[in-house]
Amino acid sequence: MRDRFMTEILDVVDENDNVIGKATREEIHTSGMWHRGVHVLVFDSQERLLLPVRSLTKDKFPNTYDCSVSEHVKTGETFEEAATRGLREELGIVKPKLQRIVKFRMSYGTNDNTIAVLYKCRYSGKMKADKMEIKSMNFIPLGEVKKLLLMEEHKFAPWTRELLKRYLGMPSKIEEMSSGERRGICSKREKCLWHPGMKCLFPDKPCIFCKIEKEQQKHGCFRALGKK
Repeated sequence: MRDRFMTEILDVVDENDNVIGKATREEIHTSGMWHRGVHVLVFDSQERLLLPVRSLTKDKFPNTYDCSVSEHVKTGETFEEAATRGLREELGIVKPKLQRIVKFRMSYGTNDNTIAVLYKCRYSGKMKADKMEIKSMNFIPLGEVKKLLLMEEHKFAPWTRELLKRYLGMPSKIEEMSSGERRGICSKREKCLWHPGMKCLFPDKPCIFCKIEKEQQKHGCFRALGKK
């Protein structure tokens, strides 16, 4: 199952969420390329949050609290389509009414740079957890979630911790993205931001572009940038 996930094809994006190529999930997490993700917070009729515990077999942060759903966005998918797919695959929730909360940038850990959207939805019907993804899950009042964050934040996956802090009005490390915002354009910069002392190879591209180019060249594969 893990091997199948690692060979999934994802869009490679720059820091402004422009698609600049494609690569497997494994290539992306090896090289630190920017890519897309989604998270969903599911609430019941009593405004309790569905808080799953990640499976012990997860390669990153096993046995920690996660968002109700967390997904990579596959190539060609929209953020909302990925969120809808994740709810169906991981929880058995079909045709959810999603409410978009925030779009943001965040580095989730070593070589894990993601532009993602956080959604919320309400659901009180039957659910069927994907045991490959979820060890256990419970609806928890938001007051208790906040206490857990304050007293035992190490029990949360890093992205979950920061997203819940933001949702609850606590200081958070996520970098929110506003409409029309742009970041990281070299604009005829002479020195490369990713390789100190080197000349910038792509002065008119977002700064992440030259990092991706270098990584693809190092691995002898230019397919992610559409090259032969």
